Amino acid sequence: MKIQVNKIRVKNRVRKDMGNIKMLVFSMEKNGLINPIVLNQKNELLSGYRRLQAAKKLGWKEIEAKILKTRDDLQKLNIELDENIARKDFTPDELHRGLSKKQELEKIKNMSPLKRFFYTLFKKIIHFINRLFKFEV
Repeated sequence: MKIQVNKIRVKNRVRKDMGNIKMLVFSMEKNGLINPIVLNQKNELLSGYRRLQAAKKLGWKEIEAKILKTRDDLQKLNIELDENIARKDFTPDELHRGLSKKQELEKIKNMSPLKRFFYTLFKKIIHFINRLFKFEV
C-alpha cells in the first residue's frame, strides 16, 4: 500500500549512520523502490530508514509500505535488527559475476539491431553445441 511520506513516524532507531545514500537515491530514481519500507499499524517505521531518506531526497510524496502488526517495543526492535543482521551481501565472486553480466547486457543493448541479432544467434549456437556435447560452461 502507498502511504504519504509525511505521515511516517520515525521513532528511536538503532541506525544513526545512513552512510552515503547517493547510490540508493540513484537506484530508486532509476528503478523505483525495489523493496517497500515496513511500518506498524501506527505508521511507525520498522525497517527501511535509508529507503525513506532516499525517497525524501527524491521529493517523493508517497512511498510503498508493508504494514505489520506489532505487539510491543521488543518486536519492533527485533524487526529492525533482523532486517539488517539476517541479510547476506554478495560474495566478491558473485558481485564480479553480476557486474560482468551487467556490462555484457549494456554492450548488447547498445548494439545495432543487426549486430544484436547475430550476437544472440551466436550465443544460442554455442549453447546448443555445449548441450549437445555436454560441455561444462
